[in-house]
Amino acid sequence: MYREGYTEKKALSLDFIHISDAMRARVKTEPGSVLVELKHEMAESLRIAAQKLSRDRDRMPPERPKQLIDFIAKYANAWPDQIALMRVIWDASNSAHLSGSVTEEEAYRMLAVADTLNESFVMGYSLDMRPNPDWDEEGAVCEYQHCIEHMPLPESTLEETVKWREGIK
Repeated sequence: MYREGYTEKKALSLDFIHISDAMRARVKTEPGSVLVELKHEMAESLRIAAQKLSRDRDRMPPERPKQLIDFIAKYANAWPDQIALMRVIWDASNSAHLSGSVTEEEAYRMLAVADTLNESFVMGYSLDMRPNPDWDEEGAVCEYQHCIEHMPLPESTLEETVKWREGIK
């Protein structure tokens, strides 16, 4: 069944912002609550991504979602377009939530923007730092393949690195 703004989930990728089928099904009857849920899902995704990025840099992430977007813009391998989409989703969802007036079209539009953001991440660069429970069925190498480029390399001494390289040769 066609739903405006909905695209099938691609294999080997986890959505940065989780959008459930139940959320999509409520757009026609409860567009305002859908945007509130989208706002909460985005805030949670931003928090998880910033926590992982901050551990790699020994610093505390900010707490407010707009500050988290700035933090991710500074420290993640994210494109400016992805950051812009995050800001659009946050600002529009927040404005709609505060106004209490959301049309079905506005809700569909924001879900389409969220789908665009979710689909924009190249394999390895997702900001969803949660393990992928379906990694084996999807043919991934590991449960973190979708976000592996954000994972720090293990610490090693020069001697260990030289020994490892010699073993490779």
